[in-house]
Amino acid sequence: MDREATIEVSRITEAMQKMASEHFLDKRFTGEPFETSVSFGDDHPDRARLIGEELRIRLSEAYGSSRVHLSLNGGNYDVKIDFA
Repeated sequence: MDREATIEVSRITEAMQKMASEHFLDKRFTGEPFETSVSFGDDHPDRARLIGEELRIRLSEAYGSSRVHLSLNGGNYDVKIDFA
């Protein structure tokens, strides 16, 4: 993965971790998974796949691999992090 992609993954990971943490702390969402969709804005499927896999790895390190789910949906990745 090139430097630009690494920076992009870091930025997306940090933003998702912040959003997920806020979601899990909000009592209105107790027990509910965090779900969002992200587009890498990339026309190259191989590059988007690499970025998606790196995102999965980084989120799994933070939340545990059994809680993190990524699926490709058109040009976006659907992200779901299960409640602990």
